[in-house]
Amino acid sequence: MSNKKRTILLVSIILGAIVLSLLINLCISLIQGSSYPIEYSEQVERYASEYNVPEYIIYAVIATDSKFECGTQYEDGSQGLMHVSPQTLKRLSSPEHLDEDITQSSLASADVSIRYGTYYLRYLFNRYKSWDTAIVAYNAGESAVTEWLRSGKYSTNGINLKEIPLDSAEDYFEDVSDAIEYYKNEYYRNGVSVK
Repeated sequence: MSNKKRTILLVSIILGAIVLSLLINLCISLIQGSSYPIEYSEQVERYASEYNVPEYIIYAVIATDSKFECGTQYEDGSQGLMHVSPQTLKRLSSPEHLDEDITQSSLASADVSIRYGTYYLRYLFNRYKSWDTAIVAYNAGESAVTEWLRSGKYSTNGINLKEIPLDSAEDYFEDVSDAIEYYKNEYYRNGVSVK
């Protein structure tokens, strides 16, 4: 085979590999995009602004909790896009929080679920001073997280967890963190929406 033919073959292989790589990346992007959509943006934007919670955190929690399927009730009694439990709903609808007379079935409404879920994320952030810790507490519960933060085994500063001792809470945190990174990279630049 002549040098010219070898060069053409080599260039063809390289170009084919580049095209294949681009197609694979496009497919991956499309698959991830379907897992991390931007839906209910009116409610997310309104409550993100009202409660000062980054939109990408709200989207990440919704994507992880319900995959944007509204109205589903789960085994633990939680309901809605942001899986608000009956105990959390009762507490948040009390006079010291949102002071509303609301039922668990109201969480089937995207607006109610996003409002209560976002309010709760802000409450947790105010309590723990860390979004990472707030996200773990959103899933594992405040009493567990408070206990872990007091333990030198799981926290060195009482604010951040260096280890999450509950596998399901660790998995949840990792899933939400992955979703946050995707939303930040795809839809936000320096915290500003580019959608």
